[in-house]
Amino acid sequence: MKTTLFFAEASSIYSHVGDDVQFSWTLNPVPVVADIINIQNPNGKVMFYVSGTVAAPIETPYTGRIVYNGNTVIGQMEFTLKQITRLDAGVYKASKAGAAGSPVYQGPTLFVLGKPTKPFVRELSPPVVNKTLHLNCSTTSTTVPGNHNISLRYTWNIDGVNITSSNGRYLVIGSDGPLTVTFTPSTTSYSITEQGTIPDITCNADCKPSCSYRWTKDGQVTLHGSGSTLSLRIINRNDSGVYRCTSWNGHDGPLTATFTPSTTSYSITEQGTIPDITCTADCYPNCNYRWTKDGQVTSHVSDSILSLRNINRNDTGVYRCTSWNDHGTKDSNNINVDVKCELRRTDEL
Repeated sequence: MKTTLFFAEASSIYSHVGDDVQFSWTLNPVPVVADIINIQNPNGKVMFYVSGTVAAPIETPYTGRIVYNGNTVIGQMEFTLKQITRLDAGVYKASKAGAAGSPVYQGPTLFVLGKPTKPFVRELSPPVVNKTLHLNCSTTSTTVPGNHNISLRYTWNIDGVNITSSNGRYLVIGSDGPLTVTFTPSTTSYSITEQGTIPDITCNADCKPSCSYRWTKDGQVTLHGSGSTLSLRIINRNDSGVYRCTSWNGHDGPLTATFTPSTTSYSITEQGTIPDITCTADCYPNCNYRWTKDGQVTSHVSDSILSLRNINRNDTGVYRCTSWNDHGTKDSNNINVDVKCELRRTDEL
């Protein structure tokens, strides 16, 4: 036999342990005068029976705890449950007693509020002088049942002083650029025919405050990027290339400093030329750059580019790029340059 379920107008009640709670919902279709209605607790056990305005008997452990104020003849279910405990949490129902397949009138869900568990603060990064410190606060709601929509709120204090610059359960002391950058879907290579479509790719970064995003193709900003999303639709051959997502939040010193080409050692004869070497660093705001030779600033530089042309023996040495902004400094690996000298007769000098 199929059971019909009818929903109440009131869906949720929130209460603390020890409160008296009033339950009220409509019985639809309305029971007839002779119907006896039983009221069930969240475990499906009968709490008491009602007919019209009369309630009896009241089952243990509800003796002395229930005050019935309803009238089933007009479809009104209303009662007060006193001295709420955590065991009272859940969905309440009513149904016609002794009638298989009779309507089930679903009443409100009672949520019994509880204090969150004791907070646990964890370091997401080791504490280092002049570096950003990341803290995470973990706690769990004890409100029952657990399908409530209550959001936990966090307040951070340092030596009893409220810190208003926190981001919920996270606290950043200093500032933080992106810790990780990922994208969804996670596919890293696509092979597709012209006029085809690749699903939108979304870039995600774990950073506080929230990050901004930029998509590039072969090192150049692409018009296919909108915020964190890369959209490649109705593809043509010009869309072939290497795409990269960069995230930043204006608070990041250089994480790495690299150079292109990546060669770290050159051996060259005088008057020869080494390809320009470009230093790059992932930092926001944009980094400044300085090239040094054997620890001294060199004049063979234009911004981030080291140019060694028409080389002579004095250009031999160890070169290094340093990148920096207001949030940090990073050195590249060394580049060793060895200039070989040709022996010449003195009468040629």
